[in-house]
Amino acid sequence: MLKTSYICNCDVIHEDIVNDVKSKMQPKDDYIQLASLFKLFGDGTRVQILHALEQSEMCAVSYTHLTLPTNREE
Repeated sequence: MLKTSYICNCDVIHEDIVNDVKSKMQPKDDYIQLASLFKLFGDGTRVQILHALEQSEMCAVSYTHLTLPTNREE
């Protein structure tokens, strides 16, 4: 299969746009913290528990039971 690569031939930097966007950017540490938060969602079980927490208050044993594999999932 032939791969097509995109090469930007633009030689003009739109400084006004770059500066505008740059002024709206958060400190780098904020992005690092946000990336750490997103890592939490990398595990499907964690997302499942968060969804269950949104639905109803239950004891920890009930949450554990929700995340255990069943014969349907094996």
